[in-house]
Amino acid sequence: MTGGAPSPDALVRALTDADGVPYRRRVDGGQRLESSGRQIGALLDLAEPPERWLDYVHSADREDVRAAVERAGSETTTETYRIRTDGGRTRWVRDRFARHDDDRIEGILFEVTQEIAHRESLERDAELLDDIFQHVPIHVYIKDEEARHQYVSDHIDFPEDLIGKRDIDVGFTEPESGRRAYEDDMRVIETDETILDQEEEYPAVGECDLTSKVPIYDEDGETMGLLGATRRITERKRAKAELERKTERLERFVDIVSHDIRNPLSVARGYTELIEEPDAEPEYVEQVEQSIHRANAILDDVLALSRQGSAEIDPERLGLSTAAETAWSHVETAEATLSLPDEDLTFRADRSQLARALENLFKNAVEHGPTSPDSQAQQDAVEHGPTSPDSQAQQDAVEHGPTSPDSQAQQDAVEHGDETVTITVERLDDGFAVEDDGPGIPPEERERVFEQQYTTAETGTGFGLAIVEQVIDAHGWEIDLSASSSGGARFEITGVDVVGSGDD
Repeated sequence: MTGGAPSPDALVRALTDADGVPYRRRVDGGQRLESSGRQIGALLDLAEPPERWLDYVHSADREDVRAAVERAGSETTTETYRIRTDGGRTRWVRDRFARHDDDRIEGILFEVTQEIAHRESLERDAELLDDIFQHVPIHVYIKDEEARHQYVSDHIDFPEDLIGKRDIDVGFTEPESGRRAYEDDMRVIETDETILDQEEEYPAVGECDLTSKVPIYDEDGETMGLLGATRRITERKRAKAELERKTERLERFVDIVSHDIRNPLSVARGYTELIEEPDAEPEYVEQVEQSIHRANAILDDVLALSRQGSAEIDPERLGLSTAAETAWSHVETAEATLSLPDEDLTFRADRSQLARALENLFKNAVEHGPTSPDSQAQQDAVEHGPTSPDSQAQQDAVEHGPTSPDSQAQQDAVEHGDETVTITVERLDDGFAVEDDGPGIPPEERERVFEQQYTTAETGTGFGLAIVEQVIDAHGWEIDLSASSSGGARFEITGVDVVGSGDD
């Protein structure tokens, strides 16, 4: 068999795969080698074995090796350290030796550079994993093939309580949740299925998580467990639900505006056409103005309702009588009267929000004032008049007729009969009440009055009481609708932050 001498690298590989290289070297001085093979020379990139072993030991490890050799006895000692090759490369060796006599040791050298590199890599990975598990802002975990927790991040409280346990062994708030989680674990481990971004809800505590689980494998490709990550998304879910609610409300408002505002604009357009006729009545201009005012009222209420949900509450100390009088001054009250409590109430509320609520309560009472039987018959005739094409203009004139002083008095008679409505503001122990002496609201209708677009008045927008309810809810108060002593409507607002005389 012919061929060249093996290369140093080939000899190193052979040394790595072999049982090691025996040697004998002295204890003193530079630990001169007395017996060794060519493999040690190859280990140091030398054609021949070195003369002094310590000359090739890494300078940082040299004293440790010298001390270990001097301490050596008849029992085998193992030292792992670095050597420097003739070409300046660093290699790791494991040196197993024992004292032969006072001056010599005998041992075997193993080249373990790859082993050390692999171990260091594993140590770095372990340190990185520990760092991740300590600082990752979500719940991360590793489970074995039986779905028992092996590693758990510090994101949750008491992660050590989970080590060695399956989810069915952990005291979940909801046992069913633990069972489902364990079944998911075993499905991932047994079938290599991956679970990504699975929502898990816990109704008992009002929380929601998003979980992902993937199988992990050993060096032979066998499934050895799973890696999981769970993060809490409760706030994100709530924000999403709130966004969907606002979007739905916006779409509803668009529908409301496009539908409801069309009626007064159609009336205005009809009277505009009539104005162009030679025999046009001067009152037609007033009807156009009223229709535009009606359209503006709808827009104002829709915008107020849309902004109410996101409005910030800035409570301050307010007096009930002053707040009621201010709100009353902003309402078209016709012949209605306002009665204030004998003893004022001081409480904390948002000034502008309270004003809007009171204004809408007052508007509701005025718009739904008392009607006599005679005027009701006249109103029914107005509401259900002829609808033939020839009579349509006449019907429009009746429904939306002029508002001169004489016609206004007739209109007031239709809406309120011969009576005028009285609105009373009353102090309660923990709030206040607003009631009127109008026709009231039937019990079967009281649940619906706070719905948007609900109204029984021709001039109502259907948003007033919905705005009132939102203001009450925003303050954390309660509102209750019942009948007043005179048969009218009574709104009681309770849970108010009443301020005593000694309070700031």
